[in-house]
Amino acid sequence: MNNLNDLIRIWCLLLILVACNQDDNMDGIPDDATVPCVINSVSVIEPHKVNTRATIGDGDSIGVFLTDDVVRNAGNSRKYSDRNNCKYTKVAGKWTPIDDENTVSLAEGVFANLWAIYPYHADKENGLDYTDRTAIPLKSRLYSAAKDLCYGKGTGATDADVTSFAQPAGSKVPVDISFLNMDHAYSWVVFRINRHLYTKEAKLSKVKVSNVLTYTTLDITNGTYAGNESTLEPGIAEKVDGTIPADEGQYVEVGFLIVPCTLKSNGTILGVADCGMKVDLTVDGDVYTLGIPLSILPELKAGTKYSIEI
Repeated sequence: MNNLNDLIRIWCLLLILVACNQDDNMDGIPDDATVPCVINSVSVIEPHKVNTRATIGDGDSIGVFLTDDVVRNAGNSRKYSDRNNCKYTKVAGKWTPIDDENTVSLAEGVFANLWAIYPYHADKENGLDYTDRTAIPLKSRLYSAAKDLCYGKGTGATDADVTSFAQPAGSKVPVDISFLNMDHAYSWVVFRINRHLYTKEAKLSKVKVSNVLTYTTLDITNGTYAGNESTLEPGIAEKVDGTIPADEGQYVEVGFLIVPCTLKSNGTILGVADCGMKVDLTVDGDVYTLGIPLSILPELKAGTKYSIEI
């Protein structure tokens, strides 16, 4: 009886091991039948400079996503399991996976689509999950280059119209894939604040932006946002540490990454009718409020930089 129990335990363990291996590998494709692909080039468009690519230097990382091309693989018994947010880092000018687990590979005769996000975000970062390509989280916040998420589809290194990839038959030469002109997921809003006739110290300690969209998710495979309309609250309240220059011609700048949205009417604010975005500035401990008319700013578009002088 004990021997039987031992056999049952061993059999169960084998089943668990097999199940784990099936999850880790591509369905019906053995590891030795695949070749790691090569990321040839990555670039993004700067939101304030038309047709200018932002520099991506050594040490920067991207998250790469791979999924089965169900159209090209129709009727094929082999298919790819999803690869999510695999980390590639640019080292000495070359995009390199950080380890084997993060390596993305292709098989002969089996086609895959690839996408990437830049900069890389950890799978679970500050309570947000970056492992679902159809629901990448976007949270409005104070501007940071490290949070200015961009995304794009993998294309051929020499042909941008190629978006489906398989390892060529009989070849072990890696397939080159590029992620070019990646789109910015956020709007970039910069408030340029000067003192005008203000005569006190002008210590700026807090900026709150209301009647915007504070959170949504983005499907990077088609650029669709789950939400696209502003909400009056809670808004984005950020502590800052700045002093408005004494020279009336100079400004202190505060930038925000804001989820793209259509701005709804916020009513009349301090005599200004049909306002959309509302801005509260805390200066020397006092709160100063202004509204921006919808006629001037009706929406916030992805990849656009807005400069607002106050």
